[in-house]
Amino acid sequence: APSLARQLSNLHVFDYLLNNWDRYSGAFPGVNCQWSGDRFVSIDNGAGFPDPRLHGVLNGRVRNNLARVEVFSRRTIDAIRWMDTDRLFGVLFPPSPASDIDKRRYQAFLVRRERLLAHVDGLVARYGAEIVLGFP
Repeated sequence: APSLARQLSNLHVFDYLLNNWDRYSGAFPGVNCQWSGDRFVSIDNGAGFPDPRLHGVLNGRVRNNLARVEVFSRRTIDAIRWMDTDRLFGVLFPPSPASDIDKRRYQAFLVRRERLLAHVDGLVARYGAEIVLGFP
């Protein structure tokens, strides 16, 4: 069960960073997830990085789901904290005709990244790193 809980925590982090709103949009929240072996697999992430002009910087469903998460993978949070944001744009958004939209999407991603880290840091200040960063 701790492995599944860690995977679900990571899924919420992933969906939040990408603003992947459609996993929670229908009658069956959490759709587009599969189980393969002993691993939880998130599929169909095509709604990630929506144009911020259409969906806002933060989608309420994604934000509310992250707010419920209080235990995180230390490895995942460390990777997010130390990612090279100067090089990441080219990785997430290879050159394309939609480059202006991609710049706005990336800026929205950076805002979500900072808010995620602030959320985690607030929980750490309140409960301690051993509890909040309780998953490897």
